[in-house]
Amino acid sequence: MKNILKYAFPCILMLVSSVTGAQNTELLERMYDDFSSKFTTLDISYVLEMYSTDMEGEGVVSFQDNAYRLSSDGLEVYCDGKDIWMLDHNSKEVIIEPLTDNGTDFVRNPASLFLGLKDNFKVTDVSEGGYMREIGVKDIVFTLVPEVECGIDECQIQIKKNGDLYHGSFLMSDGQIDIVRVLVRSITRSPRKDMAYFRPGQSFDSSWIVTDLR
Repeated sequence: MKNILKYAFPCILMLVSSVTGAQNTELLERMYDDFSSKFTTLDISYVLEMYSTDMEGEGVVSFQDNAYRLSSDGLEVYCDGKDIWMLDHNSKEVIIEPLTDNGTDFVRNPASLFLGLKDNFKVTDVSEGGYMREIGVKDIVFTLVPEVECGIDECQIQIKKNGDLYHGSFLMSDGQIDIVRVLVRSITRSPRKDMAYFRPGQSFDSSWIVTDLR
């Protein structure tokens, strides 16, 4: 389940930030500004396609500036922009590690991905179509390729014509997962949160296995 942090959530934020240099720039820039200025929550479902099997799941991710919070299938991830806490409530295990600032490793940092992906990916194609959500409705699909090594070979981002992101597929290159497909079921925008929201609101007693890598 920890693959969610490494793959699914960064790909979700890529849906927003990677298309700002494409066609319909004014609309996409407005969407990007809206996401970057508010506390935003995405309700998602995802499929991780692997050679032997597929893994399906769903979750909720919230982000603000360089902080984020994820809840999915018993796994919770918190990041306050400095440190990351990965909690597995089923096994009562928590891993804490510092957030790195490595340009080649930015895909592990959803906040940095959200704020800076437009500088690391380029749009190679824009078309109508995509993953069908309503009969006869065609969305805008952006094909992008990375300009840095990040574990992704290519991605396709589907945006509704009103500017809302809807679906993304990501061709991975690290050999663990072949394709990540993400569906955004809903988006909500709320007043900004105190930074304490992006840290675990609990202590970890002796019943927890704690690995602190800071």
